[in-house]
Amino acid sequence: MAEYVALKTRIYKTIRSKLFISIPTKPTSSQKELLVEEAEQIGLDMSVSYPWAKDFGLLAKISVTAKYLYTGHNYVAPTQPPDMDPDMLIPSKTQIQIKIMQSATIVANRNYAVVSGFRRGVCDNFCDALQPRYYEQMYEDIFKYKCVLPRRYIEHLELKWVILDEMQIEKMIGNYKRGWSLEEHFTTFAKRLSREQKKLKNDKIIISDADKKQHLMIQPQSL
Repeated sequence: MAEYVALKTRIYKTIRSKLFISIPTKPTSSQKELLVEEAEQIGLDMSVSYPWAKDFGLLAKISVTAKYLYTGHNYVAPTQPPDMDPDMLIPSKTQIQIKIMQSATIVANRNYAVVSGFRRGVCDNFCDALQPRYYEQMYEDIFKYKCVLPRRYIEHLELKWVILDEMQIEKMIGNYKRGWSLEEHFTTFAKRLSREQKKLKNDKIIISDADKKQHLMIQPQSL
């Protein structure tokens, strides 16, 4: 048990040493996206062995479901495992079976310790990055912010504070179409368009693949 508490604390301290960008005023859409990217990077750095994690660590704890489906894995929310598998008490179990269950229990508890440290660390980073007025609506009298998961901070910003008007949408589309310069490799430019297309989609701004292709193809002619 002490091992898992120590692991949770170590993960928490590691995350807290990587504070997010500080936003002293009402967050803009681009600032919100920066927070998401910082949280996603920390998620990717987490080492767990859940079947859905693979090389993506705890990215699923931050990304929206539709976005995470691009990884090809179905996310299943982790739950706290028991300290001991109750099946180990069945008299008919062999020593080999018991050892396998013991090993599985150790792995499950280690995974959950990482998840717990990750949740707390990222949530505290969000609180430090934002002014209280932009998250205090989630406060609960008994549990305070303890039951608020990382993804909920993002959803709360999107629902209550980072609401796009037509002028902001036009500005974001204009930024997407800012064009290609010779300082950027053309293949890098193409990847950037795809990446930014997905980001805009998260804000319900749709750039069709046909529009993206047309924008990509006219760039060499404009130089």
